[in-house]
Amino acid sequence: MLTLRREDSPKGVLLPDESRCHPGFFTQETKADQRTAILCVHDVAQLLDPAARRELTHVLTDLARRRLRPAVELVGIERGDDLVLAATLALFVHFKSTRIPVTIVASPQRLSPRLLDRFERAMKKPRLLLKTLEHATFARLHYLIGRGDDAAVEAFAPRLRFVELIGDGDQALCQRLARILDIRKRNLQFMTTRRCQLRCVYCPAEKRDADLGREHALRGLALLLSGESRSFRIDFTGGEPLLRKDWVRGVIETTHERAQAAGKQDSYYLVTNALELDEEFCQFLSGYEVELEISIDGVEATHNRNKIVVDPSVNPYQTLLRNVEHLRRYDIRYNAVLVFTPDTLPALRENLDHVLSLGFGNIAVNYAIGYFWPDELIAEYVNVLVDFVERFDLLDAAEGGEVSTGFFLKNLLHKTEPTVLNSELMLDCDGSLHLLSEWQFPERHRRHPPPFRYGLEELKSIDEVFFTRAQVYHLLFEVYRDEGRELLRIIHNSVHMGLEVSRQLKQRLGTRL
Repeated sequence: MLTLRREDSPKGVLLPDESRCHPGFFTQETKADQRTAILCVHDVAQLLDPAARRELTHVLTDLARRRLRPAVELVGIERGDDLVLAATLALFVHFKSTRIPVTIVASPQRLSPRLLDRFERAMKKPRLLLKTLEHATFARLHYLIGRGDDAAVEAFAPRLRFVELIGDGDQALCQRLARILDIRKRNLQFMTTRRCQLRCVYCPAEKRDADLGREHALRGLALLLSGESRSFRIDFTGGEPLLRKDWVRGVIETTHERAQAAGKQDSYYLVTNALELDEEFCQFLSGYEVELEISIDGVEATHNRNKIVVDPSVNPYQTLLRNVEHLRRYDIRYNAVLVFTPDTLPALRENLDHVLSLGFGNIAVNYAIGYFWPDELIAEYVNVLVDFVERFDLLDAAEGGEVSTGFFLKNLLHKTEPTVLNSELMLDCDGSLHLLSEWQFPERHRRHPPPFRYGLEELKSIDEVFFTRAQVYHLLFEVYRDEGRELLRIIHNSVHMGLEVSRQLKQRLGTRL
């Protein structure tokens, strides 16, 4: 049982008689006839040390062996950071033994009633407490990065791995926690090629003559097949993956064959500018579970201004419209992604209406990463989305958010904000694994390797890989922190924009989201 008690603890630690001291905690046994023992944690920060947690676990085991009834109290909680850490330790103890009652004793004078109310409600359900812990950890990191306090960020960093701390080396438990937080990996992005026919004004990906080899791709496939999920997806991205249609075809055929042999369901997602899309390839794709993401930014003038062609004889807008007809002919699922920058935001309403008029039934609107978005531009963007929803009655509140028209705006239900904190795993052309967030800023700006790194040879299962939003945020902080404050300012602003867009949409559209 997990509980929170509001009580101000006395200054200093007064050790009761006959107590036994340990790093950060002490124990006191009650009278023999009651057969109970209190384990009192008076310094939660010390329990970040694995050795201290091992000793705590040993003491709890010893008390149980002696047939005592242990109870854990985490006392002296007077700061928000300590409350978050106390919640982490409460879950650590809970998952060691659900029979051990755990109480957080928090100061009602030092902590806000709103924060205490939130954690008090969450303590009643471990799943809810875990999600509250994730939210609070992320919010704290966002505040520290925004304040520019690099030393505080570094001091806070060990607390970001709260899933591993709670799991304490138990991979099955860590994967269970990852499932609750919905941060497990069910797909893997293949950086099919770094080559591309376009130089989009907002695209940060480095363009060069580099392709993903078949051997690396098969290792990536083996990693996907190693997961416990009965279904998985390969995402082909780049660059422009359709510059290697034969290679993509071969990977899909091999993957489908191996998935069937393993009793798993395979699917595919392909991000493309559609310039190389042709009828023969669409006919091939029609035999598989596949969806294409088509990048189209609006009317011809906007689209072609954003997407600068290497070959000036090519009209990217007209070529895209012509080639999309192949998808329709073979009834292949596809969606449109419209990206806008601060310069094209004034025309967003026109561009969104235009993409809809072209027959795209599934549309996502993305603000470009790498720009600074003032609050007035955020509000303008939200106004466009709300206007679009209300004009076309996209959601029917009476039916609990069901789509009520023949098309759908993905931002409403299927868009995870902030988009800059994208934790999808990508296999690069050289066989290295990265988080997609690493690629959302130009590679020339990187100054440090990411703090969390994985190799194809090191991983036994893709289930070992999971990242909370806070961990992705810290990764960006670590990679770009020597770039001066400007890039960190843009990263912080990108997170702020995502949170504000989500908050304002919920506020404006109410229960329809």
